[in-house]
Amino acid sequence: MDFTKDSTPQQQPATFKGYMASLTLHHDRVDITRKLIGKIGGARNATIHLANVPKVQYQEPNRLTNGYIYFADLTDPARITAWNTDTNKQVAGNSHAIMFTWQQRDTFAKARNAIEAAVARFADRATEK
Repeated sequence: MDFTKDSTPQQQPATFKGYMASLTLHHDRVDITRKLIGKIGGARNATIHLANVPKVQYQEPNRLTNGYIYFADLTDPARITAWNTDTNKQVAGNSHAIMFTWQQRDTFAKARNAIEAAVARFADRATEK
């Protein structure tokens, strides 16, 4: 039996494996963990609090290009593009983005659904307070 002050049940973290990185979705934050080779483009491991995310940008993977999930933080631009010359704004070089290949499209869809549900729950809790 749990006798903590906040007795609301917390969901277990869900982990989704992307291209050279993994995304772990907690009830209040997202952790993006990259393999060593995934850090070569300039991206690093990141912890993104859902309270600081005004928008999540999705690009579905297709046969020609990888898809991605990008968490726009208050300090980041609202939109990133794949063909930008600025390394900080590229998808592969952005620490707040995780990429998915065509073979990982089912994982992308599950991650997108879980993230949208978590953002909606978090927004509902924020408006209640």
